[in-house]
Amino acid sequence: MNQTMQMSESKLPETVKNPVDNQGQGGIIESREFNEDQPRNEKGEWTSTGGVSDGSGNLPATLKLDDIHIHRSVGAKAKNYDIMDLKTGEKFQLAEGTSLQNVEVFAGKGVKTPYRKASVFAAKYGGKESDWQHVKGRGVIDYYGESRKAEIHWSQCAGIGKVDFFFFCVGRMKVKYIGHDYLDTAFEKDKPYEVLSIEKGWYRIMIELDEDYLFPPELFEVVEE
Repeated sequence: MNQTMQMSESKLPETVKNPVDNQGQGGIIESREFNEDQPRNEKGEWTSTGGVSDGSGNLPATLKLDDIHIHRSVGAKAKNYDIMDLKTGEKFQLAEGTSLQNVEVFAGKGVKTPYRKASVFAAKYGGKESDWQHVKGRGVIDYYGESRKAEIHWSQCAGIGKVDFFFFCVGRMKVKYIGHDYLDTAFEKDKPYEVLSIEKGWYRIMIELDEDYLFPPELFEVVEE
């Protein structure tokens, strides 16, 4: 591995065994689940939402999903999802009466980027490795009694549900890659990337290959503080 980049030890949170209720029992979560009958192209691959492809049979970069609504109900906190803060390891929950918005699949089944941790989740929870997806959305975390906006990630699979939630608080610094050509596959030109954390002066960033890494700051230009 190149010395200018350090890969994080992407260990999955072990505190969330299975926070998913596929049938929505308890009235907490309502969302559109996977549909195995979703339109596919001539190669049998999922197309984008609504079955619209680009005409070449290529998979889309992301797959848009419906918002997920968090209802208010008696005892809701006992049934809510545990969501890991990867920086501290602490667990928080979604604020009642809010929604997860801008939900999209960005790695795994139905999109062009492979989900590199699919085999780990298939071994841990079951399901086919090829069916697992990495999903993200914007929501509100109940953070010690305060409502904080966050980017929330989880993994999901048809027949299994949603598992292993974690989050990053939003409002982070954004940077643009200006470094060497050997990282062109990791970053898109002129695209802003959020700095997930700053560790010993280096930036932790989620790259296009669905992994977070530490990079030296001289490889980036700050575009938003």
